[in-house]
Amino acid sequence: MRDKIETIRLRLTACTLNDTDEFHGLFSDPLTHTIGAGPFTSRAETVDWLERRLKTKQEYGFVWYGIRHRDGGPLIGGCGILASRTGGLPLIAWRPNRERFGRGSSHAAAL
Repeated sequence: MRDKIETIRLRLTACTLNDTDEFHGLFSDPLTHTIGAGPFTSRAETVDWLERRLKTKQEYGFVWYGIRHRDGGPLIGGCGILASRTGGLPLIAWRPNRERFGRGSSHAAAL
């Protein structure tokens, strides 16, 4: 998968550890991060999550992207391919920022 994808509206870039603070804002929000054990309570959890995405990228080529408006600005969500925990097919996942719910950003990124 490519490290950068652009649509008419969005710019998706492969996550790095430099994105930790912005992703932590997303994953620590109880209205945004409702799966698994729920919202992250520490920055270390976000670092661990991102490190696992980077390892998955190295092993399988699956990328987790940060989503921003095409002209720049703050992170408005994340999306990408995750390795299935059950060993089955890969999963497409997305996590929009709460302020972006219902605006079509996740749908546009998935296309």
